[in-house]
Amino acid sequence: MPAEAPCDTVSRPGMANPDLEARLHLLNHNREAVLVMLGKSVASGLAIDETVAVIADTTDSIGAPMARAMAERGDGLDADAAAARARARGEIPTMVACVPTKLAVALFASSNPTVSANISKPVADGRVRVVVVGAGGSTLVQVPVEMLGEGGSA
Repeated sequence: MPAEAPCDTVSRPGMANPDLEARLHLLNHNREAVLVMLGKSVASGLAIDETVAVIADTTDSIGAPMARAMAERGDGLDADAAAARARARGEIPTMVACVPTKLAVALFASSNPTVSANISKPVADGRVRVVVVGAGGSTLVQVPVEMLGEGGSA
């Protein structure tokens, strides 16, 4: 899935980054969920350029606490039950939520200051910020909105 270069890694020719690859895998497999949550966020009055989508691996040491916190803020979501359903389908258990930019900056300030600082930067037209939390870290990408769905947009 084409996306801007992540802001928390340095590319080295010929060197793979399995943690980054794992996070981009999560992004690719949660595109539809991001689109649904983005639609809900926009419907509630939050502008796309003031929204950050967060995809958190609920089995990850960093993603699990974040997923539980997002679930507690949600409408009666149970992160553990959702994780069990995902595992039963052979999927990586994730929690997807959209939060205001200011909240996302605060959420990542201590765990990944680079991601936090880059969230504050303006988002390109037609893109949405997505932070993927998994594989022991987090990665921020700006994804074209039309790439999230199958030809649709939020």
